[in-house]
Amino acid sequence: MIGTIPDTLRHLFLGASHGVLATTGPGGPYASLMGLAPAGAGPGLYLVTGRNSRKFRNLLADPRAALLLDDRAADPRPEPGAVRALTALGRVRVLEGEEARRAAEALAGRHPHLQGLVDAPDAVFLLFAVETLQLLDGPSAATVLDLR
Repeated sequence: MIGTIPDTLRHLFLGASHGVLATTGPGGPYASLMGLAPAGAGPGLYLVTGRNSRKFRNLLADPRAALLLDDRAADPRPEPGAVRALTALGRVRVLEGEEARRAAEALAGRHPHLQGLVDAPDAVFLLFAVETLQLLDGPSAATVLDLR
C-alpha cells in the first residue's frame, strides 16, 4: 500500500527518523518526541516506549493518534516557508511475538542510541498504522490523502 502514496509524501514519511506523537487520555492531550522506523510494505511506522509511560496509557485508552514529521533534518536552516510538514493520522497497536522482534530490530538498527530502551524489560513495541496523510508544503499549500 505504501506504493500508492505519491513520492513527495512517501519520501518524507519513510525518511523521517523522528516525529512528534500526539495522544490523548484522561489527563488531556500529550506530545512525545519519538524515534521511528519504517514498518515493511504498509504505510506504518514502528515506535517503542515504556509500559509505564503516559503515552502508552493514553494509547491503551484511545489508540487514535497523530504523528507530525518534517524535513528539517535534510536542511536544518531552510528558506522561510520552505519546510514541508507531514501529519499522519492513524491508530496505534501493540506488537507481540515476531512482529515485536522485527520492530525491535528496525528501531535498534536505525537508532543505536535507543538500544537501552529496546532491551528494557518494560519496552512495548508499537505499530502506528496510517489512515490519513496531510502534507503542508510551505505555509499554505496542503495535500490530503485518505488511505482507508
